[in-house]
Amino acid sequence: NMNNVNLSMDFGTTKRFFVQGYGAEAWSDYLVPNLTDAGASYRAAHLFTNLPELGGGYLRSLFDHGKYSSAWGTTAGGTFPAGSYYIAYKFDTPKQVNRVSISRFGAWKNPFDTFTMWGSDNSTNGVDGAWTQISTSFTISTDYGAVTNYDFTSNTMRFTWAKMVAGTTTQPRNTVAWLEVDFRSYTPAPDKSFWVDSNGNPGT
Repeated sequence: NMNNVNLSMDFGTTKRFFVQGYGAEAWSDYLVPNLTDAGASYRAAHLFTNLPELGGGYLRSLFDHGKYSSAWGTTAGGTFPAGSYYIAYKFDTPKQVNRVSISRFGAWKNPFDTFTMWGSDNSTNGVDGAWTQISTSFTISTDYGAVTNYDFTSNTMRFTWAKMVAGTTTQPRNTVAWLEVDFRSYTPAPDKSFWVDSNGNPGT
């Protein structure tokens, strides 16, 4: 508590005092709005994916902030085809993405097993344009009902587009669904260490 420190006192021959401040790292709130409530025209302009909608599921429930329990995927006994899938989102302003959170839907299977994250500033449909990889490859949890964060805090680049690119799904699978996907950004703890002299003047 600096209110209890007398900086006018003599600290010895060097007459300087080390001040250490503290600041916590921080994660943003949702970078993608609740797409279930956003409306069809908004979703059509922002969410782009080649994942199939089967069994009456809704892809918009991928980004609904956990508000609705409905998931997308196949009905029990249905077949989710093999393929190379992606989920791309266009932000209104460039965003720095550092976390993908995936909430599994009970024991239902993942639509794919691995993914990497990419960013772009000049895509028009989530496929064309120049893309930059911003994460390593992640293997998606298969735990029952798991909510897992996949973090890549070293990324400091902001892009208008963020895209999950899946590893190729080689085998069709039944009862596929996720409950939720979220994107978030990361701010590291600030460095607040500095020297002051005995009169409280910042040192170098």
